Amino acid sequence: MQNIVQELELTKNKLPYIQMVELLDDNIFALPMEKIDTFCKIYKEKIGLPMYFTGYPNDINEENLSRFIDAGLIITCMGVQTGSKRTKKLYKRNVSDETILKAVQAIHKFKDFLLASEYDVIIDNPYETNEDVADTIRLLLKFPKPRYFRLFSLTFFPGTELYEKAKQDGIISEEDELNGYRKNYFGFLYRRKKYLNFVFPLLNQNIPTFLIKILINKYVIFLFDRPSINNFLFGIMAFLRKFREKRRKSR
Repeated sequence: MQNIVQELELTKNKLPYIQMVELLDDNIFALPMEKIDTFCKIYKEKIGLPMYFTGYPNDINEENLSRFIDAGLIITCMGVQTGSKRTKKLYKRNVSDETILKAVQAIHKFKDFLLASEYDVIIDNPYETNEDVADTIRLLLKFPKPRYFRLFSLTFFPGTELYEKAKQDGIISEEDELNGYRKNYFGFLYRRKKYLNFVFPLLNQNIPTFLIKILINKYVIFLFDRPSINNFLFGIMAFLRKFREKRRKSR
């Protein structure tokens, strides 16, 4: 950890205009408390810039959060990915909803000290049923506000078991593989035109919870999850995105 602080100190001296540090660590929250205390003390003394980094539900708690926030943490992000038990097995993600919600409550306790609480969610999974997706939305509805969900379209990375499975199941075609599998996990236009893919973004809007629950009711899903309606909804969302972009540019 001292090496990291030394590198940051050198960077800060060379680039004095830096205003925030983002640590791309797999899970800094998993460090032993002694190392966290040492890092926070040195960081606060020698760097003193606001920090942003991510964590895993099993390791985030009030104790390590308080240390990092005191040292300068202002934005934290936690990977949730899914609320479906079946999908968790597919991702080999051994974390219960109870553990996720416990970590969320710990983060929420420090809402007055954090500029943002972000949560990563994987959507657009061709192996998921509508009920799997609805389970994820139901879990996310339990997260207290303020919070922001970062939505990522499932991408199969070459060399992984999931990539090989997608090849065997015909989800990744021979043409895709020959041309190089290049799906963008962050792009709106890469998402499948599925009804529940349009519900997810509403979680980041000021939409009442009871209305979201209605939208994910199995009868409503059955009624609206049709190609013609999905194409219509996708067109509306694409139009709204372009409209917002034009408004931003005109300001």
